[in-house]
Amino acid sequence: MKIIIYGINEISYLIANSFNQNHDITVMDDIEELPSNFEKLDIKFVSQSATSPQALELAGISGCNLFIACTKLDEVNIVAAWTAKKTA
Repeated sequence: MKIIIYGINEISYLIANSFNQNHDITVMDDIEELPSNFEKLDIKFVSQSATSPQALELAGISGCNLFIACTKLDEVNIVAAWTAKKTA
């Protein structure tokens, strides 16, 4: 299963850590580098916002089975989820 997670925080780390063994995980956020705890995981990282259709295409939204928006801002999560649905 291909999973895209938007937002770098404790929740996204727990999700990525739980599923990275058996699934293709891509993490997105508009930061420059992954925190050190994420670097140990076998995941892809896209340093762009998931509110952008172009960034979602770069992350592989067309082949995505599950999109999870878990930033600290509900408004951003809603826009990212809506954009992902329209772009997929």
